Parts: sequence; C-alpha cells; structure tokens
Amino acid sequence: MLSESTSDSTERAGQTLFSLARLGKRLPPWYVALVMCVVFLASIVLVYLILLLLQIEPFLHSWTISSDVRLQALSTLIQVGLEYAAVIGALALWVKLYERRPFWTIGFQRQGAWLKFGRGFLCGLLMFALAMGLLWLLGPPRLPWTLRDR
Repeated sequence: MLSESTSDSTERAGQTLFSLARLGKRLPPWYVALVMCVVFLASIVLVYLILLLLQIEPFLHSWTISSDVRLQALSTLIQVGLEYAAVIGALALWVKLYERRPFWTIGFQRQGAWLKFGRGFLCGLLMFALAMGLLWLLGPPRLPWTLRDR
C-alpha cells in the first residue's frame, strides 16, 4: 500500500499542467478563456470600487501624490497587492467551484517546489536586470508629451 501512494505522488509530480487540468469534473471550452480575462479585469475594477466605497482609495491617493517616496511605494504596493489578491481569489473560485478540481493542480505541486521557485525567481531577476541594463545603456525614455518647455 505504501508503494502505491508513493508511486501515485511521483506520477502526480511528473504530470504536466495540461494533464492536471484534465482532472477537473467540468472542463470549459477554449473560448471561455476570453470571458475569464474579462472576469479577471472586472475583479480588479471591483477592488477599486470597493476601495472607493470604503473611502480607502482617496487615502491611498493622497499617499500617491505625496512627496515622500516611501508613502508612494506603500500606496502602490497596497493597491497592486489587493488587485492581485482579487484575481487569485477569482481563479481559486473558478477552479474549485466550476471545474471542481483541487487548487494545487494549477501548478502548486509539492515535489520540486523550491527548485521551481528558485528557477522562477532567477528568471524574474534576470529579466528585471536586463530591463534595468537597457535603461542604463540607452538612458530613460524621452516621450514628447513629458518634455517641458525649455
């Protein structure tokens, strides 16, 4: 019995995301992906509306226009964090309620998680370093509508 559970977890870890997605009870057709893009964008707008209704957005906006860079960064971090949380929440609800499959099947397998995390972190760090290197080489962009009269 132990060898069956071990081989089962090994098979799960080696599966691709597509085979894991097929574990769902109701698989949506391809065009639903377009609808879900709209739903995810709507969830971001919903977060903004909730911030407005709770009167948090004007408070965060006052931080955004502040001369203190730390308050600007904190405001942006809070807003973006809440927006990403809404999208992740919408995705979790979709996977759990519509497709009826476990949340880990969207790429959160335990085996090799740290290796995958490290590889993704290094890839993101490399992309960020390339962007910063290009900005350093070429200088900041000069857009015509941002230039002041001299």
